[in-house]
Amino acid sequence: MVIVATNLGKEICKPVTKPVISLIMAGIRAEHWIRRYESVKLATTRPFEIIIISPYPLPPPLQDLKEIKYVKDYGSPVRCVNIGVSVAEGKYFVPCADDAVSAPGSLDLLVDNFNAMPPNEKNVVTAKYTEAGNYQADSYYLINNSTWTSSPHVPNDWYIFNEMIMNTSYFIEMGGWDTAFEGPALASTDFAIRCYRDGAVVKFLSAELSHFDHEGNVGGTHAPIYNAFVEWDSVLYKKIHDSPDSLSRTRIDFNGWKKAPTVWERRFGAS
Repeated sequence: MVIVATNLGKEICKPVTKPVISLIMAGIRAEHWIRRYESVKLATTRPFEIIIISPYPLPPPLQDLKEIKYVKDYGSPVRCVNIGVSVAEGKYFVPCADDAVSAPGSLDLLVDNFNAMPPNEKNVVTAKYTEAGNYQADSYYLINNSTWTSSPHVPNDWYIFNEMIMNTSYFIEMGGWDTAFEGPALASTDFAIRCYRDGAVVKFLSAELSHFDHEGNVGGTHAPIYNAFVEWDSVLYKKIHDSPDSLSRTRIDFNGWKKAPTVWERRFGAS
């Protein structure tokens, strides 16, 4: 295992083979990381890396794997994802959650559909997923399907980007997820809207590619995510996207994550 230093002063494990796919995971449930890795191995035949950003150490079985990078950080999940992308080497960016598993062949299906599109730096493929074993109609994944994300300024045929693939370079050009948000749900939807407004070409794939657990919103590891969603992110999202000013909102500064709190108080308390 080769150890290299990042500009954060943290240590990461650098893979030997250059990956094609970079899966970025803000990790909190270390007990699930081996399961996640094993599912990714069955999801693609292409070289990949999983970049785990977490305050918790890697389980021993993952420590010497060339496909694993690790960055230690106590920031919000949104900050952590942008940190992960800053050290990514894969052509393609895929968000990755540690309470989910990838369906067999799912990452190859994403890449194959992406490569079948006419070449465009702004291409995106978004797809379906399940939560707690619940399968949903295609319309479930539309931004305006939910009262949490609907906006009078968003067309009815725009999709959320929870399960997706895009060029890593385009994610960075767009500024990544806005670290004014704390949790991934509304940060990724805000990002989707900005990409659509930037002229992204989006293909929706009607197939469930990941299967998520759901431990409930009260107590447990998910509680800070839920509280951030209700108390902060949903308010910020509506403030932004209920305003006509959002029509010109596209690219932001990718390095904005460096200004985000280094300790996410909602989970870890004050630093």
